Amino acid sequence: MPTNCTDPSHEWLTAEAARQAIILSTMGLQPIIDWLSTHRTLMWWSGGLSIVTFVGTLIAVPVLLVKMPPDYFVRETLKPPGEHWFPWLLRKVLKNFAGLILLMMGIAMLVLPGQGVLTILIGLTLLDFPGKRSFELMLVRQRPVLRSINWIRRRRGRQPVQVEAPPDSDEREPGSPTGQQTTAE
Repeated sequence: MPTNCTDPSHEWLTAEAARQAIILSTMGLQPIIDWLSTHRTLMWWSGGLSIVTFVGTLIAVPVLLVKMPPDYFVRETLKPPGEHWFPWLLRKVLKNFAGLILLMMGIAMLVLPGQGVLTILIGLTLLDFPGKRSFELMLVRQRPVLRSINWIRRRRGRQPVQVEAPPDSDEREPGSPTGQQTTAE
């Protein structure tokens, strides 16, 4: 098409296309803008909750990571001690509830401010579900995750977390002749 077209219908098409583009671009956002403006209280509460969870995870995640035993990922699963069933069940329910809350907060923090992956990892350690151990190991074997965990633990004077190397991996840590455990310093 020539750029110096003097046909009046050409100017109309260009103006009409521009007008439709503006309408279409704002039409998709207008219902969202209207909803947000009518639910201001909800938006303030959501913003406040986001700030509280952000600050809460900045405090809770390092505390939980420091309290985690260094052999958590290499030892056999723990069996409940011989005790009455009700306190054991109550602790199990509360632990799973806390794990679910942390998991949901961690998923939200993947797009919101916060330590999303570490919060997901802490939430998963509290939850009980089939395949949990292999999923935790898959997450914690990621070098950035393991480095972050061990950095936090090192700052608090704790031993690094030990992680078994994947069975198909030839990764060996210096000083570990068997290659069975890695700590990603």
